Amino acid sequence: MAARRLAAVIAGIGALGTMAVSSPAPALRIMENLGRGVVAVRTSETGVHVGWRLLGTDPPDLAFNLYRSAGAAAPVRLNDEPLATTTDFVDASAEFAWRSVQVRRDPSFPRNR
Repeated sequence: MAARRLAAVIAGIGALGTMAVSSPAPALRIMENLGRGVVAVRTSETGVHVGWRLLGTDPPDLAFNLYRSAGAAAPVRLNDEPLATTTDFVDASAEFAWRSVQVRRDPSFPRNR
């Protein structure tokens, strides 16, 4: 009985030797739980550079819209086209009375669906 088991194990090992070997799985990345991290830096009398993080979990074809709001006014979109190739924007006509900047995924952009 033991001899049969040993023969089956040896036969199994021989069969494994003929199987195609795939490449090893990529190592898992350790990622922190981060938000967008929006930062706005005044660059001139009327200019502000706004930057934010692209997250490791974002799809590669993600695009953004940037909005500015001042006081109780409705947010105003700053970019003409969705920002798909960069995670920064220069607002050349900033009013320094504004209080918040919002970076949003553009739901109308085809690649964000």
